Amino acid sequence: MVRHPSFKSSSFILFLNKTDLFEEKITAGVHLSNFILTYNGPKYDVEKGLDFFKNMYIRARQDVFNEAGKETPDTPFFVHFTCSTDTEQISNIFNSIKATIMMQNVKEMAL
Repeated sequence: MVRHPSFKSSSFILFLNKTDLFEEKITAGVHLSNFILTYNGPKYDVEKGLDFFKNMYIRARQDVFNEAGKETPDTPFFVHFTCSTDTEQISNIFNSIKATIMMQNVKEMAL
């Protein structure tokens, strides 16, 4: 979706859920490169693995704008690593969603 030209002017909120399970697998000895050939980061590093996924989506979104001759996207792109049982984290996510909606409304009213 982040690469599709129809969504070029859309805000995105990316939820990378189940980080608790991801951490469990990585610390148990599973290496991402066994499943994702483009991953060449350190073995058993949860943070580097999460960053790899986040950056993969950020790069894909940036590619759309580069192809259109623009340097940066002009719409927000929020990335959240989530564990749905963490209530504080879910609260932060809802705040991001509200901020996105508010920014879009302000932008539309200025037109």
